[in-house]
Amino acid sequence: MLGFTHNELRVVFFLIVALLVGMGFRLHKQGARQAIVPAASTDSSFVAVFQTKAAELNLADKRGAPQAAVKRAEKTSSSERERGSGVGLLIDVNTATASELERLPKVGPVLARKIVEHRDEHGSFRQIHDLVKVRGIGEATLQRLRPHLEPIK
Repeated sequence: MLGFTHNELRVVFFLIVALLVGMGFRLHKQGARQAIVPAASTDSSFVAVFQTKAAELNLADKRGAPQAAVKRAEKTSSSERERGSGVGLLIDVNTATASELERLPKVGPVLARKIVEHRDEHGSFRQIHDLVKVRGIGEATLQRLRPHLEPIK
């Protein structure tokens, strides 16, 4: 067929299959990313849904935690949500638990635990840049985290 030997046909067939699998994987990955973004389409609709759910669950406590979360959600721009910051809440590295820190991009359970351990051993972070003192966080990782972190006061 087309002057190819049997082994050459096998190689061509393998390359075509590999190309199709790679394209399928890329399309699947892009489709999953696009399915997440529309969930937080506008700031006002997100805040309205959050307030409704908080009222339904009667989450308003004496400290006003849901209201603080709503204010943080209002501050977060829609472009930050499109970059994948989850529901749009900013995380305070001085008060966040390890599971909350895992919501950050490129932060898994091990790195979240290291951040909490560093904070427990050395005290609160005085500025966001102090995170580079945590083993596993360099300048590049810090730049990815910065848009998702609440400024330190």
